[in-house]
Amino acid sequence: MYLTYVAIWFGLALIPHAMMPASGIFNIVFLKIIITAAFLVLWIIGLTGANNAEEKPIPLLGGVAQSVFAFI
Repeated sequence: MYLTYVAIWFGLALIPHAMMPASGIFNIVFLKIIITAAFLVLWIIGLTGANNAEEKPIPLLGGVAQSVFAFI
């Protein structure tokens, strides 16, 4: 999951700031804050599941991550 977060974070860093509006509610910094908060929530869900010894995929990304990293 962390690799997905890093890939999205660096992908957003490649977007030129000229493509995003400088003012208004939607800018690149606000988008990064939302993505960080979403991944923090998913991380907490996964951490509490691991703490309770449950083996369940993380919502939204767990099934995809299990298929991509099946060799581990």
